Amino acid sequence: MIHYQTYTAAEGEKIVDLWNRSFNGDFPLDLRLWQQNVDNCKRTFADASIVAVRDGHIVGAIVGKNPNKVSVIFVAPECRRLGIATELLARAEVAFTGELETSITVGQDDRHFFPGIPENAVEAQSFFTARGYTGGDGWMNDMFRSLADWRALPARPDVAENIQARQIALVPCTAALVPSLLEHVASNFSERWLRDTRDRISAEPDPGEIIVAVEHGENVVGFAHTFSTRSIVVGSPIMWRSLIGTNYGGLGPIGVSKDHRKIGLGLELLNFSITRVAETGAEAMVIDWTGLVDFYGKVGFHVWKRYKPYGKTF
Repeated sequence: MIHYQTYTAAEGEKIVDLWNRSFNGDFPLDLRLWQQNVDNCKRTFADASIVAVRDGHIVGAIVGKNPNKVSVIFVAPECRRLGIATELLARAEVAFTGELETSITVGQDDRHFFPGIPENAVEAQSFFTARGYTGGDGWMNDMFRSLADWRALPARPDVAENIQARQIALVPCTAALVPSLLEHVASNFSERWLRDTRDRISAEPDPGEIIVAVEHGENVVGFAHTFSTRSIVVGSPIMWRSLIGTNYGGLGPIGVSKDHRKIGLGLELLNFSITRVAETGAEAMVIDWTGLVDFYGKVGFHVWKRYKPYGKTF
């Protein structure tokens, strides 16, 4: 007999164990990451976050987040093909849709685990397809690079001159630069990136792992989140950090202002940020959730994991 109930934070350790049995080591989870991305995420939607219980043991789970995102769904290997995932998804869909027309996306939620369904999760792709979800075009990628041979690419003379002429410096963010950083992100990028940046600044007393491009000493025109073993926030580039290595690093998001693009600043910001990560002692690093394979390939990154976006309109 299987019954279904709303997930509670008290079940976190059991969920982590179930996750690691379900994903077979491809995405190793720990309680710190689960609590950050689910229990402490303001967008976790309780009505769409459900566990399946059999003989007193949790054998399946789904996490829903606002607005209309299925963050993750997984079932114990020994309990598959019993209709558990189907029932979990159906209950979450009802919670999301009610009587309204809406769309549901798999992944890409705030404090996400996945930007889509992993490439090697063939059964999951078939599962969602059979229930009316459609895969998007192209892939989202996590990219990996060893830092053992890292050497920053030298700036082209014209790029260096242009950046110098604009009086742009690349530096770790300081408390004094935070207001300009937030304005830069708000003016040029998504609300999601702005929320992520605000959340990180709130969680970490020193904003120095966010690298900024500063014009005239005060105007932020570019930024990059970097992560290392000293990061308080488990950023999405380092979620699967046990696979990256003991001394891990990560980067993302990264971007420059609309009126400072196509001058070579993005590549210079990337080079500087990777160097800063390497200086922490990181031996390898990941850039997550990107379609810019060629751009990051310029500095030696290769595709590590791939994901296909899926969604459904009701």
